[in-house]
Amino acid sequence: MKHTRFLFVYIVAAAVLAAIPACAPTTAESPIAPAAQLAQPRGFQQALPPPILHVVPIFDYPGGNDGVDPVPVLSGNPTQTLYGVTTDGGAPGLGLGVVYSLTPPAVQGDLYTETVLHTFTGPDGAHPAAGLFPIDITGSGTLFGTTKFGGAFDRGTVYEISTDGMTFKTIYSFQGGSDGAVPSSLLETDSAGNLYGTTLQGGLSGCGATSCCPNRCGTVFELVHNPDNTYTEQIIYRFKWGTDGWYPFGTLGQLHGVFYGTTLFGGNSECAGNPNVVPGGQGCGTIYRLQPGANGFTETVLHRFVEGADGNRPLAHMIHIGGTFYGTTLGGGSPACVNGCGTVFKFATAGGTYSVIHRFQGGPQGGQPRGGLTIFNGTLYGTTISGGNSLPCGFTTGCGVMYGVTPQGMYSVLCIVERPNDGLNPQTTVFHGPQTTALFGSTLAGGLHGFGKVFQFDGITSSPPSGKTFC
Repeated sequence: MKHTRFLFVYIVAAAVLAAIPACAPTTAESPIAPAAQLAQPRGFQQALPPPILHVVPIFDYPGGNDGVDPVPVLSGNPTQTLYGVTTDGGAPGLGLGVVYSLTPPAVQGDLYTETVLHTFTGPDGAHPAAGLFPIDITGSGTLFGTTKFGGAFDRGTVYEISTDGMTFKTIYSFQGGSDGAVPSSLLETDSAGNLYGTTLQGGLSGCGATSCCPNRCGTVFELVHNPDNTYTEQIIYRFKWGTDGWYPFGTLGQLHGVFYGTTLFGGNSECAGNPNVVPGGQGCGTIYRLQPGANGFTETVLHRFVEGADGNRPLAHMIHIGGTFYGTTLGGGSPACVNGCGTVFKFATAGGTYSVIHRFQGGPQGGQPRGGLTIFNGTLYGTTISGGNSLPCGFTTGCGVMYGVTPQGMYSVLCIVERPNDGLNPQTTVFHGPQTTALFGSTLAGGLHGFGKVFQFDGITSSPPSGKTFC
């Protein structure tokens, strides 16, 4: 089946994510947390009145030269044009990915039109694994992104591209080793136009056991924006494995000049693994802070995830509301799924308080959120790759759901992906588009061609009526 190729998702290799198996009913061998841990967080309610969504399919990925493996982060602008990347597909015989735009139709209800803006060939980058970040440094609406591989040293790149695709430039090629390699997260910026991001590999040598970090443990980098619109790279932190964390997969968040992020592994010696890829006991992940100072940045681990109800393996970026960050974990939480169904958590920077606001239950309530969160009218929105129903769906049970949850923990499923033609396994960070009542999302696979689908969710309001629909 076409969609089986999409087991490689949003990370360096599918095998790394295989360390956290797909959601499935708990077997007798699965560890069961104490009953007190299985309860939902204080204040949890299963009665968030969801909006009645008008779910409109706006694009089916055709694959081939148009790209394969859509990366689950879309960007947009006031004209409602959407921008994205695919990890694979593109040039015949190469398949190194593309940058594309989706233009709205002249007639409402018709599908969006895809335009391939750039096809990667290797020296300019290969296999983008993160979405595009719009940064208006020159007033031209430039988009910035990263590729995991390719470039001058085949260790990944940072690039910029104009919204019409006419101008493309590789602005940095990673060298591997202490410099960093395999950038796989969205970029962040500051008021001076400097770019910040993370690499999954590279950094310190001798970083733990060979089975842990054979290619070093990852870095945080800065690309300083120069007056002539060139960039100078510097590493501002190299992860140290162990209690410090490693594999900084989540995108950096910025609050008052201080950066916050997550690592997928490390922090402690807990969490199950895959003996063929990541052995057990390699840690459940961390939340960290990078504080600027006179002598550079100082890193502090703010929270170390633990196995069980706490949630573990934060895969997506965090967002903040005021001084509180919100995020998701792929595992942990309820034991109704193997290695846990995942959580939504919050971290208050004032006081350093971590708490879980929702534990996914699998089944009809959805499980395993791989995408991040979007805030709209006081509600957090996201997707899960599994659950919704009990039908086999690619490598999961159930094709996934879109959900809403308030910061206080009121949760509801908004729509269920019911059939393969609807798309399979939404792993997207839903995108709040230029229309004030619309959210955009995408699926990992499925749709008419089996390569994924983009949806527009209409009808989001601040006081929605009750209701649920199918995606």
